[in-house]
Amino acid sequence: MNSVQLTLPFIEEYDGLTFKTKSVGYSLQLAILVEAIQAGNNAPVYNWLLPTPPWGGVW
Repeated sequence: MNSVQLTLPFIEEYDGLTFKTKSVGYSLQLAILVEAIQAGNNAPVYNWLLPTPPWGGVW
C-alpha cells in the first residue's frame, strides 16, 4: 500500500509566545470518539432522555 505524507501546519505562536516545534519526522496521533445510537426503538429517549430530536420532528 502506497501512501502520501500529509504535513499539517499547526499554530506556532500563542499570546506572543513562540513554542518549540518538532522537526520533520515526528508524528501526531489523534483519536476521535463517536457516540452513536439508532433512533429506532426510542433509543434516544432511553440513552439521553430526548423525547424529540433537538432539531425538531420525531424520532
